Amino acid sequence: RLFGTGGRYLHFGPSPKSVKRVCREVHELTHSRNVLLPVETVVERVNRLLKGWGAFYSVGYPSRAFRKVNHHVLKRMARFLNRKSQRRCRLKFADSYYGEMAHYGLYRLVTARTRI
Repeated sequence: RLFGTGGRYLHFGPSPKSVKRVCREVHELTHSRNVLLPVETVVERVNRLLKGWGAFYSVGYPSRAFRKVNHHVLKRMARFLNRKSQRRCRLKFADSYYGEMAHYGLYRLVTARTRI
């Protein structure tokens, strides 16, 4: 239903199953067995996954799903960086993990508000 008018509209975006699937794939890419890989390599693989998935679901209203996936990716990458050393990860390039991931070039899903 449309807010305020009570009319109907077509709402579509990524299904919850699709969001879980992409989060599971991000989990596999940032798994502890990949700790020996350089951060740049892992970021490149995650970016390839996010760009393809985001392009496929960019039509409609994907902002809620994109927000969930972005949060999961940031959380997993922070854990990945913490696991790369026996000591707690110190942020080298920024004051937050958002800035740190931006330095490495991690892709963030954003909505372009494409409506049909």
